[in-house]
Amino acid sequence: MDPATLLHRLEEERSRFLAFLTTRLGNATDAEDLLQHAFVKALRHAEELREETRLNAWFYRILRHAIIDHVRSRRAAAGRDEEWARRVFTDPAAEAHLCACLNGVIATLRPTQAELIRRVSLDGEPVAAAAAALNLSAGNASVLLHRAR
Repeated sequence: MDPATLLHRLEEERSRFLAFLTTRLGNATDAEDLLQHAFVKALRHAEELREETRLNAWFYRILRHAIIDHVRSRRAAAGRDEEWARRVFTDPAAEAHLCACLNGVIATLRPTQAELIRRVSLDGEPVAAAAAALNLSAGNASVLLHRAR
């Protein structure tokens, strides 16, 4: 099938393809991205379609494979993120490096903002307690903390 005809036929069913992806992914943005990639893949492999009557089935197969690849990719990324977090927060050298980076950035803040960041964000102290220790109102401390972040 020639690419122009293929694209025209796929565009006619676009809303159905998009609904198919959205219900399986639960995210319209990811569904739209996958649909665009699937269109590109279909155009690259247009010569593989032997029977025009099987176009929808052929394209749904492309979409199913795209969903599987997408899910695998997300799982792999989540696994990498978890591994990174595990290493950073259980490895004393990595934690020290991260703290050194944060301390370097915090040092560029105004002294009150830096102290608020240390107390609230790093040490987990409540905003009200940190505000009292620094002779600030809780509202003012919240604003300063927001600006510091």
